[in-house]
Amino acid sequence: MPTVKLDVRETLGCCIWWPCTLSTSQNPVEFRDGAIISPGNSPGVLSLGSSTTLGSDSVYQWEINDALGAAGESLGWDLLQVAGDLVFESTEQEPFHLNVISLDDNGDEGAIENFDPTQNYEWLIASAASISGFDPTATRIDTTKFSAESSLPYQERLSLRVEGGDLILVYQVPEPSSWFLIGIGLSGWIFRRKYNCE
Repeated sequence: MPTVKLDVRETLGCCIWWPCTLSTSQNPVEFRDGAIISPGNSPGVLSLGSSTTLGSDSVYQWEINDALGAAGESLGWDLLQVAGDLVFESTEQEPFHLNVISLDDNGDEGAIENFDPTQNYEWLIASAASISGFDPTATRIDTTKFSAESSLPYQERLSLRVEGGDLILVYQVPEPSSWFLIGIGLSGWIFRRKYNCE
C-alpha cells in the first residue's frame, strides 16, 4: 500500500479553516525528518483518516489559548485525530518534537487565558484507535514559545502520557515536599557560604 510521506520541513495542517479532515483511508501517513503537523486556525483540529507514523525528528506545533478550554475548539488547544493507529518511531537520538505555543486573545503569541501555574492541568493533544511505540526518552518538549503571567521552568513541569488511544500533555506542579527539600538545600548552601566568608 502506498504511503504518504512528509519530510524536510514540509507542513501538514489546516491554515485557514477548521476542523480539517484529510481523507487518507487508503494511504498511511508518515511524518519524519522535520515534517511538521500543525492543526492551525489557532487552535484547531486535524483529522487523519488512516494510520499515522511520527518518525525521527517529526514536529507537532501545538497551540493553546485557554487552559480551561476544550481540545480542538477555538477556545482551547490543538487536537490531532487519527482514525487508525498512531505509531511512534522516534529515537532518543532523533526524537519526536512537541513545540508548545501559547496564544493570546488575538491569536498572536502571548499569555494564555485561565492558566494558574500553581494548578495541575491535562490537555488531550492527540487521539487514535491505538498508540504504540511511545517512549518518553525519545520525545522533546519545547516551551520557548510558551508564555504566561509568570516566569517558571515550564519545560520541567510538562510531560507526555499515553492512556489507551489518547496522547496527553501533562502540566504537573512539584509536590510541596520537593519544594521543602529544595529549600533545605538552598538554606544549607547559604549557611556554608556565610560560614566560609567569616
